[in-house]
Amino acid sequence: MENLLGDARERDTKFQREINTVQDNTSLVTKTPWLRYTRWDKKFTGQDMNELHALTDPPQATAAEEKLIWDTVGKMLERCWEGYQNCLEREWDLIPFWLRSVTLEKEDTKPFRTYIAPYTLSRYIGYWQSYILFCYRMFSLKDTRVEFTTSQFQNLIAIRSIIDSDDEDKAEELETLLLKLSVSLICHSDYAKEPSSLIYYSGVRGYNMDYKHWRKPLEYTTILAGVQFCIRVIMLEHALPTGLRDEFTDRTSVTPVMQFRKVRKWLIDGGGKSRTLGTLIVDTPFGRIHRTLNYGIAASRDSIARSRIRWSADSKTLYFDGRALKLKELVAFIHELLNTAEQIMAHDLLFQQDEDMPEFDLEVMDNPARHDAGYYFALRESDAWNKARVRMVQRIQKAKLVGDWFENMGDGMDISEVARNNYAQKDEQFREILAILMMFTCGLSGRGTEMTSLRWMNTMDGDRSIYIEDRQLMFVTEYHKSMALMDDQKVRVNIRG
Repeated sequence: MENLLGDARERDTKFQREINTVQDNTSLVTKTPWLRYTRWDKKFTGQDMNELHALTDPPQATAAEEKLIWDTVGKMLERCWEGYQNCLEREWDLIPFWLRSVTLEKEDTKPFRTYIAPYTLSRYIGYWQSYILFCYRMFSLKDTRVEFTTSQFQNLIAIRSIIDSDDEDKAEELETLLLKLSVSLICHSDYAKEPSSLIYYSGVRGYNMDYKHWRKPLEYTTILAGVQFCIRVIMLEHALPTGLRDEFTDRTSVTPVMQFRKVRKWLIDGGGKSRTLGTLIVDTPFGRIHRTLNYGIAASRDSIARSRIRWSADSKTLYFDGRALKLKELVAFIHELLNTAEQIMAHDLLFQQDEDMPEFDLEVMDNPARHDAGYYFALRESDAWNKARVRMVQRIQKAKLVGDWFENMGDGMDISEVARNNYAQKDEQFREILAILMMFTCGLSGRGTEMTSLRWMNTMDGDRSIYIEDRQLMFVTEYHKSMALMDDQKVRVNIRG
């Protein structure tokens, strides 16, 4: 046993030494196969990888059996994520800190993420769906390239049995079996006779089939982050089933944190021996994935990507991924968009029949220190909302559109539903054009999550993103630079004028 621990320490020390080398010598990334720690280099041909990648693909529409597994795994992961949200609703505030920690006996200083974008959640769940289907296909084909422990093999047999059965109401039982299989695949010692299928699958996903080479660290870390996310929420649901959480009260001898810590030896980085539990902690697939993720972060930090943009010799044409864009045509396109936006604003939104833009006072002293919710620069004068409504009604009257906009309701007047819908469509069209103009004319465009989260008014969640200063509009955007890679919040602010 001491020899095993010594070998593990020596391996981890060597791993850390090479990570440090990456930070000092970026050429190591190009000299070393990215997945060297999964022992894939010089082992498989391109044909092998084509075959293996096909086994990770989503099921065909006609493959009812595989589609059932795929859909049920998706539902299972969604329930696990809902189970984590349930912990937050119950105000089990220590759970997120223990869930994020990779240290056995200490919670992390930051909590596990409480929000994840729907697209990202779907992508993360897709990795686990692909993994479980990969295991099931390998099991069905009796392919010896992937080995399973006795418990994993028994779970696969049980899943096959329930799928082949004539029981119409088998969805719930199948979901339970798939959760049990997932847990058995996660709880796999590095020293088991059978190598981990999760590490094998991670190696397959590290190969880029489009370009026939190993993925760059920056590409691969997002996949590892998704797999690590799934492991965490699955083990949380395994330790604290949502349906049994009402049993925990202030009188029970075991708290939810204590119950969750019983399985945390499978969610840590590195082995060793627990002082409090007095048991040997094995090295796990989670730990190897976490270390590879850290290695990828270190490797990608100093790497330089190739430029996808170049200019023609006369500086009049821009080439993006081989496609040409003449600047003269781009300028003409921007002017056309600007004219369209001004026409929509003047005629359709401000009811100017001559389609001339009304005069606006741009000598506005916007106060960025005003943080109260519901405030923005147009509310600097008292009763601003009612004054704006009066101005709009006066413009409607001047344009002789009262009959189109208002309906006589007997004792009063009401806005026509048709007029309201038409106005909303023109407003949406105007804002879409405005967003394109902003991205073209305000310097380097922000990321999608930045541009779609611009706020014109302070809210309870944060300050507005649009300000007026020196007769110009300023857009202040924020994004979480490393949230998707390491669940580590790092806010970066960009200002565009």
